[in-house]
Amino acid sequence: MDAKTKNIVAWIVTAMMAFMIIKAGVVKLMDNPMQVANFVKWGYPDWFMYLIGGLEVLGGIGLFIPKTRTLAIYGIIGIMLGAIYTHIIVDGHPTHIGGAVAVSVLGIVILMLRRTVNG
Repeated sequence: MDAKTKNIVAWIVTAMMAFMIIKAGVVKLMDNPMQVANFVKWGYPDWFMYLIGGLEVLGGIGLFIPKTRTLAIYGIIGIMLGAIYTHIIVDGHPTHIGGAVAVSVLGIVILMLRRTVNG
């Protein structure tokens, strides 16, 4: 695959990841009753939902800024690891980790594609 094709694929994957993570963040920031109930059930303080939502939105935006892309990806993967921990250990529902795993895999793919495109 040539560099131009890798760049196009990287932008498509970036857009997919950004859509997924920004959507998840906006749901938390909109005071969704289901999200509030989940965070309470998991034992997290109220403000934590807004912090995670804000970081998700900022991370999604950061994916489109070349100077912040790598940091955004690592930050999002960190949040997704927390989500995986919460669903498996705290909530006891390992079947709910699909979105977090998908976003993490997309982040790794972007890092790999960008590394080969940018040398």
